[in-house]
Amino acid sequence: MANSQTVMLVIRSARPSFRNYRDKVAFVLDASFVASGFRVVAAGRHAFAENALVSSPTQGEVGIEGWNEFDEYAFVYAKGSKKFLVKCFAIEDKLLVDALDEGGKEPAHIEIEPEKYAAESGVESDYDAQFKNLGKLVSDLQDELLYKLDEGLKPVASTSQSSSESNKESESGYYGRKRPVPSFPPVIGGFGDGSMHVGPNDLRMFPRFGDHPDLMIPPQPGVPPPGVRYDPPPPIGPDFGPGFEPSPFRRQPPTRRGDVHPDLQHFRRWLG
Repeated sequence: MANSQTVMLVIRSARPSFRNYRDKVAFVLDASFVASGFRVVAAGRHAFAENALVSSPTQGEVGIEGWNEFDEYAFVYAKGSKKFLVKCFAIEDKLLVDALDEGGKEPAHIEIEPEKYAAESGVESDYDAQFKNLGKLVSDLQDELLYKLDEGLKPVASTSQSSSESNKESESGYYGRKRPVPSFPPVIGGFGDGSMHVGPNDLRMFPRFGDHPDLMIPPQPGVPPPGVRYDPPPPIGPDFGPGFEPSPFRRQPPTRRGDVHPDLQHFRRWLG
């Protein structure tokens, strides 16, 4: 798999000469393909031929002489029994890259700004000084070209590791932890448990208050709970129908002036 280190090894072994920033970026493209296991079977003028993808051999490998003969670049690569055509076109300050395999699938495409990755250096053989942000450029080439042309290059993420990490992360918080299930039965006297006993968990012990059902207040002595209607007890006595209420059977107070209650009359007369 290509990375900045393997790409730089390919560049040093090839010892290319660069004319400008576009040359440097185009050669990083070629080195990324070589570092990923592709073989160069045509470059430069031969790769620009109309039937280059068909006529180029699938076996062997050729040199890259004349790869930067023009202001545009072309390479034909082979990997296994498949061949791939890569062309680079300079438009203003960008280098547009298209890559196509002989299977005829939709081409992969990327646009690169050479000034972001190429640098000036007084020593031509110092290839480390010829580039900047090389790791970013190689990574972009992988994501937009190499992985799309050859899906086997794309690293496979470990599902078991990711699932275990996600489980650890979910269990790290309070709400992600598993609560132990109590082994003892519920407290008797809870509201709705079907028990005849009224316990501390019964809502009837602490009625809800007004428009705030979550506010619990203890009942006040002599005050009925909210929502309970109080009806006074009926009068004591026989019910003989209208006009015979218990009040007519009460002893009426004396009507004679100066007299007292009949039960006290004899005391008054005896005293008088």
